[in-house]
Amino acid sequence: MNPARVRPRSSLAAVALLLLACWLGAPSARAQGLPLSDRVLMEEGAPEVSVRFGWDGLVRPERFAPIFVTLSGAERAFSGAVVLRFPQDGSQWAEVIAPAAATPGRASTVTVLAALPENASEMILELIDFSTARGRTVGRVRFDRAGLSERTVPMAQDAMPGGGLVLHVGRGGGLRSPADGVRHAAPTSDAEPYMRMDDVGQPGAARTGRSQPEATGTVARRWDRLRTAPVEPAAMARHWAAYDGVEGVVVDAEADLTDEQIDALLAYARAGGRLAVVAAGPGAGWQRFVPSGVSVGTLGEVRLPGEIARDVAGLRHVDAVRAVYAEFDHPRTRDAIREMREAIERARPPLVAHAPARPVTVREDLARDGWRVFWALGAPDDDSPDDPAGGAPGAGGATPAGLGASGPIGFGRLLVLGVSPGSLPARVDHDGEGEIWRVVLTGLLAEWLTHPIEGVQSWRPAVTPSGLDTGERIATASMLNRTARVEPVTWRVAAWLGAGLLLLALLVGPVDAIVLKKLKRRHLAWASALIWAGVAGVVAWWLPDLLRAGETRLDRASIVDVVQLDSADDAGPIVWSQGVVGVFAGRRDVIELAPSDRRDGARVWRGVSSLSAYSEALGASARTIRILQEGDALTPAPMPVSIWSFRTASDHGPGFDPEGRPAPRAELRQTEGDAWRVDLRALPPGARIGEAALRVGERWFPLASVQDGTGRTPGTATLRSSPEADGIEQVFTSPADLATGYGWWNSAVRGGNEIALSLGMAGPSRRAGGIDERVATGAWGAVYLELIEDEPGASGVASRWDSRWTLCRVLVPLATIDRVERAHPTEAPWARVLRETREEDER
Repeated sequence: MNPARVRPRSSLAAVALLLLACWLGAPSARAQGLPLSDRVLMEEGAPEVSVRFGWDGLVRPERFAPIFVTLSGAERAFSGAVVLRFPQDGSQWAEVIAPAAATPGRASTVTVLAALPENASEMILELIDFSTARGRTVGRVRFDRAGLSERTVPMAQDAMPGGGLVLHVGRGGGLRSPADGVRHAAPTSDAEPYMRMDDVGQPGAARTGRSQPEATGTVARRWDRLRTAPVEPAAMARHWAAYDGVEGVVVDAEADLTDEQIDALLAYARAGGRLAVVAAGPGAGWQRFVPSGVSVGTLGEVRLPGEIARDVAGLRHVDAVRAVYAEFDHPRTRDAIREMREAIERARPPLVAHAPARPVTVREDLARDGWRVFWALGAPDDDSPDDPAGGAPGAGGATPAGLGASGPIGFGRLLVLGVSPGSLPARVDHDGEGEIWRVVLTGLLAEWLTHPIEGVQSWRPAVTPSGLDTGERIATASMLNRTARVEPVTWRVAAWLGAGLLLLALLVGPVDAIVLKKLKRRHLAWASALIWAGVAGVVAWWLPDLLRAGETRLDRASIVDVVQLDSADDAGPIVWSQGVVGVFAGRRDVIELAPSDRRDGARVWRGVSSLSAYSEALGASARTIRILQEGDALTPAPMPVSIWSFRTASDHGPGFDPEGRPAPRAELRQTEGDAWRVDLRALPPGARIGEAALRVGERWFPLASVQDGTGRTPGTATLRSSPEADGIEQVFTSPADLATGYGWWNSAVRGGNEIALSLGMAGPSRRAGGIDERVATGAWGAVYLELIEDEPGASGVASRWDSRWTLCRVLVPLATIDRVERAHPTEAPWARVLRETREEDER
């Protein structure tokens, strides 16, 4: 046989095998083609796997949520890892790798933290056995939206826009707890599950088994979409990110929680969460949650203030009026609505006259910082809605005692309740208990209840940008724009490519024709063409390393929030940040996003993207971001990058940045008139200040650097205010309507106000409510700073980042003489929501 005739067949066979491997490597094609029996693969003797998604089966998309993987029934000891793989966004897959172990005869649960996208089509869970050097897969389970087998459950996600979840933690062990009454304020997802979207994105009924129209108005719609979930103390997470998709947590002070679980709850609250502690029992467990300035007295019989009945009546008024508006929104019903409202306001819920409770008091310095006592004891018991004693700070350095207190903790809110709402109705009445809890939750969730809800669109892309609503997606795109420092392709690259194509054409055409004709080998033209094509392929693979436009770039954009606590009881400032990282690979490399010498267990990482598509475009060639869950740490593994590729990721957690640099500090001084002086310390080396502003009370002041001709200590700066606001408020305020479906047409988006748009990120947006609450007390000022580090070598400090853009929001306590009186200094935490809703009804 002629050897020349064998080579083409071998080449064709190699090409065919290559094409087959590429086809088999596509995850979407494999998933659709697998029979049901292949969707669950378990090696004999491997542990049985059961998976529970989120809290009570609800997983908020684009939020970190716990996925509980239980291993049981192992015939032999298992030591390895659980690998969770899913499409993170339109540009990359995600793999979360968590260590796991199982022993025969015992069940063990591994909690995997993951941020699932809105339209996740599939998820793959694998068990990796590390008993061998390389490790091997001993089990695999596939999940999808439809749940195509009895072992493949649908991926649980909150499909209702604007939905929320409140956890309540009792004492466990079947013991009755005051916190259990939260379930009467809003249904569980099992009792009234969310309906899933159909193919065009239209929701079914808001609740199963109900045919009446959904209530109108933001507050009423939020209540209609709120769910509650009971959680046993032993099942509570040890990482704050497990509560990322939760709107609030109600916990019994006597719940059997470990120190790690309590630290996670407090970290969640400081990051902008809402935490309520029920201290209605005789124990001292409340001391583990509240600051030292809040005191809970001894348990005894107290006379209930009339304020409780008025608050419940006010909430009834809001619900009733909203329900009427939803069904009979017509001008002719105005008189009927007015008469009904007056009747409800005159009504009083049937409550007991006395109940067992523990009085709660607040120290004077905490009262100045925003802590308020509600349902004050010893207040005049009359029918006047204007009760001057309710929640007002008293004389002598303390507030009057009340049945509860609420105030800021970090960027969130902490509420302490000294009475069990279940003991207040005159008879066993779950509806009455639920109404009292609704009053308490209205104050706890005030920011969430009034936040606009994005409408359901008739069209929904298969791949959506990272973010829960339009505002978050716009913010993600804005942050990515700051990190997308991709070097342009120069003319030299185009010239080399053109010359290479011309040379290949000459070699395949005229050169081959002339040379092969002289050698009398014209019949081998196809072989020479393959040789030249192979050489061109090798050169094309090798040449970019010589023609790259620049070195690999690492750029970062972040938003940092700081609360400066000067009290002797506080250890230091509270600092939280969320950042976006962009990596442009100028050459093939392996990038470490998180420093190897800093494994911060509280900071979490994930992939992000602004890509949107109407078909799923991820295939086998898509990159993967691997997240290592080591203990409580979620850190990215070293990430391989290809030449001229752009990779993106996001991190969120306590601290200024992953490197652990100190956060800037500010000192405010009011000079002559309305002028302010701001002294800054601990600024990043080499950073220059862009936009800057000061917010005191309801006023905004632009800030400019002081140029006095004297040398400054590195890391310090002095700013002075200008009397002209000049629209500075719009620069640092995220537009409210970005969360709606019309956010893309907002004037801030069209005008390119990138600073305001960036504040719509999930973490900064949640912390904005805490900043507003502290500034509204008149005891705090907020300094807004834009810090730009685009010359890493200018400061003489080595940095692995080519540029860093940071927006800082620093809350600074004001001196007593500088504090601003507020219009509603004694409002209960829920009073603002009820007052604003009443005003909206009147309009």
